[in-house]
Amino acid sequence: MSTDHWTAARIRSALTPGAAIAALAHRLKNDPPSTDRPTRTHIPVTTGELLLMPDESADFVGVKIVSVSALNGARGIPAIQGLYVLMDADTLTPIATFNAAELTLMRTSAVSLLAVTHLDPAPSPHVVIVGSGPQALAHADAAQVLQPQRISIVARTPTGEARIMAAARTRDIALEIGTSDDLDIADVILCCSSSSTPVVRSEQVRNHAVVVAMGTHDPTARELDTALMARAYVVVESRVVAQREAGDIVIAEAELGHSVIDLDLEELVNGAGGSRLTQPAVFKSVGEAWEDLSIVRALVSGSS
Repeated sequence: MSTDHWTAARIRSALTPGAAIAALAHRLKNDPPSTDRPTRTHIPVTTGELLLMPDESADFVGVKIVSVSALNGARGIPAIQGLYVLMDADTLTPIATFNAAELTLMRTSAVSLLAVTHLDPAPSPHVVIVGSGPQALAHADAAQVLQPQRISIVARTPTGEARIMAAARTRDIALEIGTSDDLDIADVILCCSSSSTPVVRSEQVRNHAVVVAMGTHDPTARELDTALMARAYVVVESRVVAQREAGDIVIAEAELGHSVIDLDLEELVNGAGGSRLTQPAVFKSVGEAWEDLSIVRALVSGSS
């Protein structure tokens, strides 16, 4: 049996950020994931852990298998590696495999910008990205759909700052070096950090700003403080998953004693939300398997 394999470079060249965002919106409008959809499974192994993320749509079944090993940095290889396997929904015959790391970068940045574009961002916004890793670069690329006046990077270390600026130049992505002061004047804030404690606080966020927090799916870690979650219009991928995996939600609700979630993403995309007036908006993402399958479906459909 032979299957078609999609490398990272092939994935990047085949689907623009705008097309990836459209693929996610199409799924939510036309073939939404079930409310009892499968969730991420964590399997510990000797040198790290495996993550399994399966999903099913009307025409395909797929599963992402990701390995995470903190030991790999010293070995000069990525900490996160893996494959996505796509199968026909009827026969369960494997059709293709995909580089899971690149797929994750594409779908995560696309879902973030899908939410942002439905939360009334300012025209030609000043976008500030907190973080300097691969997700920060992917989000800088996807943020081009906003036609931003500028994109500022707030890195936590000089090494990270130099790394992402060099990577942006190779991808022809226009970035400028920012500081935490840029948060005070940002229209869109994209948190792409690995921090377990808040990197953005309520007093730094203007009333019209749109904030994305996607750096963790750990219920004990968060990028945003409780004060911001309390005053914001909050959207999540799904309530059940967010209240189990999203530390920004779990911690804020425990401290406040009530739910902070206003909408899920399907409701937002299908027009259920009203005007947020003078509230900042927050989208908290933990990453779900339906997003991977939606992007993979768009890739194979475009290549056929």
